[in-house]
Amino acid sequence: MNFGLAFLATLAGGAFAVQAPPNRLTIDAAVQIAQKNSFAVRIAETNVEKTRQQRNEQRGGLFPTLNASGTYTRFDKASTANFGGANVVIRPIDAKAADLVLAWPIDIFGARRAGIAAIDALMRANMDLVVAEANSLRANVRTAFLNTLKAQELVKVRQDALGLRRATLDLAKVNLEAGAVAKVDVIQAETQLEQAKGDALLADNQLRLAKKVLNNAMGRAIETEFEAVPIEGMPSPPAAERVKFEDAAFRTRRELMSFDRQLVAYERSLKAARGGLLPSLNLSVNHSITFGSGGFGSQSESTTGVAVLRVPLFDGGVTNALVAEFRQDYERTVLLRDQTRLGISLEVQQALVNLSDSQARLAVAEQNVRLAQEALRVVNVRYKAGEAIQIEVDRAQTDLTVAQTSVITAKFDYLAAYAQLQKAVGADDLDRALQPEAPKAPQ
Repeated sequence: MNFGLAFLATLAGGAFAVQAPPNRLTIDAAVQIAQKNSFAVRIAETNVEKTRQQRNEQRGGLFPTLNASGTYTRFDKASTANFGGANVVIRPIDAKAADLVLAWPIDIFGARRAGIAAIDALMRANMDLVVAEANSLRANVRTAFLNTLKAQELVKVRQDALGLRRATLDLAKVNLEAGAVAKVDVIQAETQLEQAKGDALLADNQLRLAKKVLNNAMGRAIETEFEAVPIEGMPSPPAAERVKFEDAAFRTRRELMSFDRQLVAYERSLKAARGGLLPSLNLSVNHSITFGSGGFGSQSESTTGVAVLRVPLFDGGVTNALVAEFRQDYERTVLLRDQTRLGISLEVQQALVNLSDSQARLAVAEQNVRLAQEALRVVNVRYKAGEAIQIEVDRAQTDLTVAQTSVITAKFDYLAAYAQLQKAVGADDLDRALQPEAPKAPQ
């Protein structure tokens, strides 16, 4: 499957995914598994939900509240008085009453609404961080997947080298029996075979470790067995200048959007904080009901309305300190945003340089493989004819293994650099990301 299409399949819901058996894993399937299991993404989502509920909590403060209460009071004795020879109960031995209170804080200057708008902006900033976390997750999983594929191919190279060493040893033994070579040639071949066995074992161990790392990146049990499905083709980034990639990253990377929304939140928080020195108005209505005999002159029901205007005169500097605190948060966020922009610019440049470097190394490595294959063919012919010695054969075999390893290294360095460029730009579809679009202002 085409590497670029495999990455796009993640966004398209697997539309381009290759259906593989359960124990065979494609790169887009690995990303999909990781997105379902990722702890970092799920934690980021809880932050969104938390700020959403904080916003709802603050919104509730703008609406009236209605509370009901009941009281029962028991005295040691009733209070009575004698009027014209008749005893009148002034206060009964017990009293039962119920109150219904309607309270409504009036946001005269909009301080409460500013606080709600600040939390809303923070919630949207946290949403951006969820997307940013998912972008980093995809890059990490792809890199781990590519390392697994690289380890798989290196195992094959080591196994091929092991086969060559075995064949060389067999030939050396035949030549020794025929008296064509000395004993030292067989010893040399046996030594090289043991070295090849060690290299093959190391490659197997590296593959097992790479699989564990990929399983961990996908958020599943590291012992889960699978076979990584090879990627067909080599993706090519759009032909564009570095500055265009950087501009696309600045428009697309959700970390920067998150910082912009945080700045909006702190601006609104400053307005809400200044409200601590502004007058506030609270309205309330209380309806009381007295059950039974309430005593002399008592009413069974009464309704009262109260309006309280609170004018702060001195708060000990609390409001000014809170305003100064939000100002520092604002300045800190500006610095973090600028630092992140520099980091993104560096990411883009590093990915582009790594792409160019690995592409050049790949071309040279492929040429070296062809050269090493021909050199090995020639030296084998000379060795069989008795014109070459064992050391020359060993050196030619080693050169071929090194050249094949260089090809694999350069190939997967290129693929990893491409994945890092997608992460740096913040988009799987680089062609679309480079299209000039007006950035959306934070809401």
